[in-house]
Amino acid sequence: MSTSASVSYVRREPTAPLRLRFSVDTSELPAMGPLAYAALVRGVARRIEPAAMPGNPVFQVALTRGQDSSTFRLQLGGWCATVSPSKYCRITGPVDLSSADFPLDIALDVEIGVGSSGRLRLWLNSDPDTTEPYLLLNALDNAVTGGADRVSFGLFSTTTAFASELANHAFTFGHITTSDDQLFRSNFESLLAGNIEPNQQPLPLNGASYDGNTCDGTDLLPQAASGTTVFAGPVAVHPVTLTGGLAKFFVSASAGSGALAMFLCPAGAGPSDACIAYGTSLGMSISSAGVSGEYQLVIGKSNGPCGVYYVTAYDPLD
Repeated sequence: MSTSASVSYVRREPTAPLRLRFSVDTSELPAMGPLAYAALVRGVARRIEPAAMPGNPVFQVALTRGQDSSTFRLQLGGWCATVSPSKYCRITGPVDLSSADFPLDIALDVEIGVGSSGRLRLWLNSDPDTTEPYLLLNALDNAVTGGADRVSFGLFSTTTAFASELANHAFTFGHITTSDDQLFRSNFESLLAGNIEPNQQPLPLNGASYDGNTCDGTDLLPQAASGTTVFAGPVAVHPVTLTGGLAKFFVSASAGSGALAMFLCPAGAGPSDACIAYGTSLGMSISSAGVSGEYQLVIGKSNGPCGVYYVTAYDPLD
């Protein structure tokens, strides 16, 4: 999974009711095959209890296309009070992206609840004050997260099927409004909520191969530290010093391990920091030319079991 451009905001009152409205112009979105997926907006908790379930946001709206689906669908997700064992539930509804009625106008009401009193309501191209919601999730226990500390807009957790087809096509957010007058940009928060410590050895750009194990990684990065990056399990974090050259990274999974994903992010990445490159598959490479400074190569599984991986970093011009 991957992250694209995004912007995050923090809330003064994480458990207060919230209404978000925004538009998404998908008029340049090309035709996509099965398994195309991208989250559009999400609310993120600073901490989710129990710690064994860190991988889901407090709430999320996504655009998805399943293996057997012939159309895109909007997906609404939240923490349910009754679903076991993960407690995370989703509901979807079809959306016609071939329509000339662009942009899509989305309204979302978020009510943080305790027990079964929370709910999420989504309206699509209709007035939330006079019409019934298009998607509805009742009986939510969003208080398991302590509320939504920050809200992020952008493209998150994009699958390869989505990112590769989107390429340079425009995907535009607009008309963003909120009922929360204490919602503000979270750039200042990076060092507080980020500051992820490397748990693997530094990667010199010398072409040598190093091995690591995602099973020994940290669970802090996927959700608590970054609203823009989500992995299905623990991650390995290698420090990397970039010098402005054409740095390349290649990683592969050992036999029996799940498919991998990797991100190249600023050191201490937080919710408002954008990772600058990503890659995903059983064997992959990413590059970052003209960038210098301290960065971290974050490696985790996109599906399947955690396990051993092999990573090489080099500058082909040296």
